Amino acid sequence: AENANNANMLTNKSIIFFILPPIYKRWYFTDLYSFNNTANRGGSTFVEGDNTKVINGVLDNNRAIFNGTEGSGRGGGLDLAGERCNVYDIDVSDNYDSNEGGAIYIEGNGDISLNSNISHSTFINNHAVNGGAIYASGILVSIISSNFNHNNVTNNGGSLFLNVGAFISECIFDSE
Repeated sequence: AENANNANMLTNKSIIFFILPPIYKRWYFTDLYSFNNTANRGGSTFVEGDNTKVINGVLDNNRAIFNGTEGSGRGGGLDLAGERCNVYDIDVSDNYDSNEGGAIYIEGNGDISLNSNISHSTFINNHAVNGGAIYASGILVSIISSNFNHNNVTNNGGSLFLNVGAFISECIFDSE
């Protein structure tokens, strides 16, 4: 496994882009703090690979901008392309995405037995065309003990846009 501990990223044009060879298949991020970044995929962080974990952090005022290429404009804070991604205890606020997933975009291969988890996290004032806080495509997502406040969209899914399915428990959704 590859690790990124105590990662602080401030005002960058393109912050992190990881593609894992099949031999590794996992990334662990702990204490990820990312502010004021802009990229085409994952305004703060883009990871392509299974078993990614993001534990503890703050993602604030990051931008993912659509530039006409496949996959661009996804995940204002995080773009996680892989199965079994887990996000725990992060605060994601004021992120913008010009396409899908104002805070987080998660993409799987459609196998609903390989789910991803998001828990004990807060999503405030994120914006996208679809999925103001989270856009999940091709993957079953469990969302537990998380708060969603004032996330907004141009089209569909003020807080969540889920095209496969989800298990949601002990979450608070507030748009006022």
